[in-house]
Amino acid sequence: MNMQETTATLVSNTVFLLSQHPEIWVQLKEDVAQTDITKLTPEMLKSMTLVWNILRESLRLYPVLATAGRTSLQDTVLPRGGGRDGLSPVFVPKNSRIITPYYGLHRDTQVFGDDVEIFCPDRWINIRPKPWEYLPFGNGPRICPGQDKAMLEAGYVIIKFAQKYEKVEGRDDKAWAGRWELTVKNANGCKVAVHT
Repeated sequence: MNMQETTATLVSNTVFLLSQHPEIWVQLKEDVAQTDITKLTPEMLKSMTLVWNILRESLRLYPVLATAGRTSLQDTVLPRGGGRDGLSPVFVPKNSRIITPYYGLHRDTQVFGDDVEIFCPDRWINIRPKPWEYLPFGNGPRICPGQDKAMLEAGYVIIKFAQKYEKVEGRDDKAWAGRWELTVKNANGCKVAVHT
């Protein structure tokens, strides 16, 4: 997947969101200004809660991967997901194709609150999704091995962006629209203006 520019897509989506939410951009700039980023280390970056929460929220709203698909190798029973309440077991016959749509999964109001369509990095202060409720990099044995690298690179770019530019403004009146290929990108691109 790294050949599909997943980190660049994450950065683009994040800048797009920040251009639509100037109040969060101001918070980010204040947070970055309080940190000596001339000697930025991975540990320092990981400790910058707002940066991390902005990236998590960007990945929640606009996951870079649209879905995960698996094929059952044998008859099996999933412990829950069936019935009217979603709590009953589900029988999955051998050779069944199971698709997990990340876009829908990341909009579960029971996990993320009633305001799931709103870019709100502060939601991550109070929520802790279970391992299979938030999957920006997949999970289990096929989890993305480059997730730490991607998050660190994206975080670094966003920090440098906030350090260099005073203001970022959206230059597109269109809402984010997914272009679904192997990865999901904004079909309208990321049209922003930056001010020093």
